Amino acid sequence: MKKLFILMLSSVLVVMLVSCAYVPAVTPAAKPEEPIKLVAWAYNNDWTKSYEYLRTHLDEFKRMHPNATVEFVEIPYADYEAKYLTAFAGRVKAPDIFQGKVA
Repeated sequence: MKKLFILMLSSVLVVMLVSCAYVPAVTPAAKPEEPIKLVAWAYNNDWTKSYEYLRTHLDEFKRMHPNATVEFVEIPYADYEAKYLTAFAGRVKAPDIFQGKVA
């Protein structure tokens, strides 16, 4: 009985480990001379102005990466969870940079 239980448990663990080994397709890195476009999503509400913080620090980013451009997309706070969930779950038009809550 113990051997059967150990065998079943180990087979379940093997299946779990194999399913965790999924490697998504990786796009090739851009060449240094090619322009890079990043999309940043930030939700905006009345009491948080982190969107403005990102915009003000964009100049420093441009100095460090002259061939990169960042497109900021302001997401309404009321709809941001659904939009994020749809983009990340479907892996379609998901942002490169995003603001989100840890909880």
